[in-house]
Amino acid sequence: MKVAVVGATGLVGTVMLEVLQERKFSVTEFLPVASSVLWASPSISTARSTPS
Repeated sequence: MKVAVVGATGLVGTVMLEVLQERKFSVTEFLPVASSVLWASPSISTARSTPS
């Protein structure tokens, strides 16, 4: 069976890979998909600005 894991380097993807190995899932082709960009959480201000 062909398997692709999206977000393979993230928390859920890492756990998914572990589960596939633990359960000896029959994989004929494996495609780990991950972003090459590190995403940072945007800094969002909750304070309201007053119009000038």
